[in-house]
Amino acid sequence: MVLDATTFKSVSIALMQTMSSHDPMICLGGADYSYFDSQFAWVQDAPKWLPPVEAGQGRVDAGKLWKENHTFVDSATDPGIQVADLVVSGIFGCLRGRFANDDMAALLLGPLMVSPPNGKQAIHLIGLTDGREAGVVARDVTRRVVIMNKASRPMLQGGT
Repeated sequence: MVLDATTFKSVSIALMQTMSSHDPMICLGGADYSYFDSQFAWVQDAPKWLPPVEAGQGRVDAGKLWKENHTFVDSATDPGIQVADLVVSGIFGCLRGRFANDDMAALLLGPLMVSPPNGKQAIHLIGLTDGREAGVVARDVTRRVVIMNKASRPMLQGGT
């Protein structure tokens, strides 16, 4: 399946809006976010499918953030995107069982990832199904994800 920029943006906006509602971005206490709020704050009534916002927490409009402020860069012209493409291709190949030793590939790919604080996983699997399937992940894929997560580097030092 090939996703073009238009398809990716339309799918990712809804996904990011939902994810940000469940896991809001980290903000520094006392910091001035007035510019960010003026550019990306949700100004219309929230759709019914979004969960309610907690007191003191604003809602970010993922559509403004993605549509107006992102461009797609060709990996042929950007070394950073080339590296990201290689890592993602390696992860994809590892999860699909395309290496001679997939567990070793998982162990070597893990340190290229950063694990979020508070024991959260570096890799999250998202299943897009029609709702009729349970979406069970194969044991060998689960094992490789666990290996990569354990080998990932912590975002913050000190185990926080």
